[in-house]
Amino acid sequence: VNLWWDKTQTVNMEVYDSKGSKVINNTQALIKGTNLFSISVLNLPAGVYFLKANDGKRIRQTKFIKY
Repeated sequence: VNLWWDKTQTVNMEVYDSKGSKVINNTQALIKGTNLFSISVLNLPAGVYFLKANDGKRIRQTKFIKY
């Protein structure tokens, strides 16, 4: 995952499936600027997913597809 964040902090990372069910919930330490990290989706079936990064004040969301 490549995610830009505007300050250094720990954020809640949630992955939702296309039905809106939360399938992954963890935290990630981010730095100010561009962050590159991975989230294991090995146990998820193929499909469309949404990653939400939430610091309690704002949410950034990105869509990805697992084949």
